[in-house]
Amino acid sequence: AEAHLDGLRLAEQHGVDLALEALASGETGAATAATFVLMQSGVPSLAADLVAAFEAGDAATVEGVRIGLRHGPVEPVAEALERLAASSEGVVRASAFDVLAFHRRPVPAGLEDLLNDEDPALRRLAWGAAGRVPGTLGEPHLDRAFEEPAPDLRRIAFEAGARSGIRSLRERCLQAPQDPVALEFLGVLGHPGDLDGLVAALADPALVEAALRGLGALGLPASIPAIITAMEEPKTAAAAGAAFIRITGFEDVVSPPAPGTPPAADLDEPDADDEPEAAPPDPERARLYWDTAVHRFHPQTPWQSGLSAQVAIGSAEFDAHTLESRRDLVLRRAAVDAPAAQPLDVESVSYTHLTLPTTP
Repeated sequence: AEAHLDGLRLAEQHGVDLALEALASGETGAATAATFVLMQSGVPSLAADLVAAFEAGDAATVEGVRIGLRHGPVEPVAEALERLAASSEGVVRASAFDVLAFHRRPVPAGLEDLLNDEDPALRRLAWGAAGRVPGTLGEPHLDRAFEEPAPDLRRIAFEAGARSGIRSLRERCLQAPQDPVALEFLGVLGHPGDLDGLVAALADPALVEAALRGLGALGLPASIPAIITAMEEPKTAAAAGAAFIRITGFEDVVSPPAPGTPPAADLDEPDADDEPEAAPPDPERARLYWDTAVHRFHPQTPWQSGLSAQVAIGSAEFDAHTLESRRDLVLRRAAVDAPAAQPLDVESVSYTHLTLPTTP
């Protein structure tokens, strides 16, 4: 992505012209790339053009600009975003709140109103923003979070509650044992006392996949035998395999193709629209691996991808974890250790150690 963007930046005015054209295309990805190019040009009039497109654009353009502003320089348009968050309507207003909150900038009044909006798309952005603005969410908001009808929206609301340090979130999840989202989130919160309940939920067909995801997030070695058993059932094999890999890091749990099996179709061919279906995980391969590796996994330590999850947020050991694990570890620490003396904020960290050295 950076190589493509560098090409647009080096093209100077031609790159700007392409970016302005992309901004008007009505495509989310094009609008995101255009945002990076225009914001890094340093030209105030181009920043103004971007704000105008954001304010008047269709939903796809607004989404693309929102993503670009989340992950790029926002200072030149910060005042405009504050104005839009305070005075505009609909997705533009919610997106402006989202960008300001993501950059941990002050937000105007009105975010609470968006949490009650009839449009679930706006509430989705509002929950995400509210979890990043200290003092916005508290105990009274948990009722609203659990009332969200869509599972993905409940998950975002739970993440916002955890990020805000609402300590009673785990207890509320325990009080909703038939909610798959709440069950899975118990694993994110990481309380060892929830292991037995998650394992017991494997017997419920309506909850088994959520329980497996929760066990994967929890990361305790004691769950591995039950996870391997779940691999034996075709309906739960994929979810069980994912949980096994998430805890152990052993990805070679799928049997290799039998000798003489024809190779998968070339996906570059025009008629190959779909990837071949992945082979299910092999419980026997998982057992053989676990029998030889179990001694390396301390039973009281949570594990993610074969790495200890008892790490300091932002440390080199933390950076070695997957994006999914890092997110959940931050949520777990914020929910358990709140109120934190130092806000846990890894979204705005500059990972300078990933930057290639410049040739003298």
